[in-house]
Amino acid sequence: MGIASLISLTFFSFNELATLGIFVLTHVVLVGLLGVTIGKRLVRTQVVRLGSGSGPALPGLAWSSLRTAMLLLVLPVLLISPDGRGAHDRIAGTVQVQM
Repeated sequence: MGIASLISLTFFSFNELATLGIFVLTHVVLVGLLGVTIGKRLVRTQVVRLGSGSGPALPGLAWSSLRTAMLLLVLPVLLISPDGRGAHDRIAGTVQVQM
């Protein structure tokens, strides 16, 4: 959210809707296509989708969209399972791994 806020401050006078839109866009596109956001890349973590037999794979835009929508609800982030995954990751079938 920090990078989205910085971009919003620079180009959109810190408009709340612009900040939210930038956050959603970066998460959907970057996590969906690359498995990382800028912040995740800096700390060397990646989001992968647990495949059905073919091993871990990038989430893709559809699963990334679902994961981001769940993040916006905030509640799934607070519901952490014993294995350390948030509800947003469990619902989208994703897990965060060290790169």
